[in-house]
Amino acid sequence: MTVEKTWRLTQINPWSAVKTAFMLAVAAGITLTIVVLLSWLLLRSAGVLAVFSDTLGDLLGTAVVDFPSLLSFGRVLGLCFLISAAQLITWPAAAFIWSVLYNLVVGLTGGIKVSIREE
Repeated sequence: MTVEKTWRLTQINPWSAVKTAFMLAVAAGITLTIVVLLSWLLLRSAGVLAVFSDTLGDLLGTAVVDFPSLLSFGRVLGLCFLISAAQLITWPAAAFIWSVLYNLVVGLTGGIKVSIREE
């Protein structure tokens, strides 16, 4: 016996979309911070940053850029926090705009149809 259920997504509440996008942005910011922190620690302990700085100095002929100080722990983490803060602003704003646009277009298209069939 086959049972089929069908639903239509005919409206997205903009406030719910903003709250969901904000929580996803928080989770993405935490994940980004952890990944950047672990990657920086791994690259620093393996000596990759120092080798890259030496190679860059050999290619340019002089030590124009002090690469290890440019990628200090504070700068890398600060940039990571800046990107996370930008996510906290842009993701909810984009979710709000897309939910409002979806609600405007759903009158023309009828919404998204979701069917689940159990056999």
